[in-house]
Amino acid sequence: RIPKQIQSMSSRSLHGSKNDKSVDIRSLDNSFTQQRNEEFISQVTLGNLKETKLLIDQKANIDSACTDNGSRALHIAAHTQNKAMVELILSYTPDLECQTYLMKLSAVFIQLAHTS
Repeated sequence: RIPKQIQSMSSRSLHGSKNDKSVDIRSLDNSFTQQRNEEFISQVTLGNLKETKLLIDQKANIDSACTDNGSRALHIAAHTQNKAMVELILSYTPDLECQTYLMKLSAVFIQLAHTS
């Protein structure tokens, strides 16, 4: 998918001209990365293994992609007790010490809390 702000740009603005500012490639890359990471978190939340794996393979960042409260993919999978999703994410060696913003919970703690 192409971000909305990019869809609305004309090809002229992409190539630039004397009167137009050319598009900053870094901002385009950041926009694509942010969109891919948002989609990644969404697919983890939905429990969609196939799409989650595809997005990880397309370089979604398993450690920096997060929800508003700082929950990473592994936090979400552990919280929803989705064993297959936890195993998939673990197979890509995420940072096991990443914590949520508010409660400072690691995914390992969340998983242990649900199995007790």
